[in-house]
Amino acid sequence: QAPLFSLVFFPRPATAPQPTMATAGIMCTSCLQTFATSADLRAHYQCAWHLNNAKRKMQSLPPVSEADFAAEEQARTAVEEVTKGVGHLKQRAEAPAHAPAAAAVERKWAPGRGLFDGFEGGSVEESLLHMKRAQGFELPDVAKCTDLVAVLRVIADRIEQEPHSCLFCGNTFNTAGAVRSHMVNKNHARLGAYDEDLLDALEPFYDIPEEEILAGEDRPDSPNVVDGKLVLPDGREAAGRA
Repeated sequence: QAPLFSLVFFPRPATAPQPTMATAGIMCTSCLQTFATSADLRAHYQCAWHLNNAKRKMQSLPPVSEADFAAEEQARTAVEEVTKGVGHLKQRAEAPAHAPAAAAVERKWAPGRGLFDGFEGGSVEESLLHMKRAQGFELPDVAKCTDLVAVLRVIADRIEQEPHSCLFCGNTFNTAGAVRSHMVNKNHARLGAYDEDLLDALEPFYDIPEEEILAGEDRPDSPNVVDGKLVLPDGREAAGRA
């Protein structure tokens, strides 16, 4: 049986709400929202909610509702508020160029540290902010996460413990430093949809409403091996080792 976590956070686009024939007005195909006038639609195109769904559409992901997006933004704002009033720490978070190279980082993760480089912060929230800015790493639906430390520890174990697996493509490496370097260089510092073991491990630390679980009964298939190459659910070939 597929993990509930993957059902909710990595559904197929087909599970997205579909417009009905009774819907009137001009529709935004990224957000599946209708507007009375073209001026309203143009104004909508400038909002953060639309820009977020436009990116998701390019990745073959379903749109998120305006309410869910607002909750996510509120959670992100709370994370950024943590850094206010600690100028020297914030400056360190905004200067990833001074952090040690990922390949040289073999030390164990601890709360406040980055997953992919030598960043040392004062809190988990600060490290999340650094990873978002430096590597583009984000946890799915932070607003629904009940234990950030536990989630990051599970992810860190995936990197630091043998076989040192890439979070996105699943390639394995000889050392934690090697897989960190691979993820940074290949833009793989993000969670992939096919690793059901990892998704199973993360699921207990999310508070997922029952209606979302029921709505996410479809999910991307696991990757297939075609002509000796790993093909991900979206049809792309997984990158080889760096």
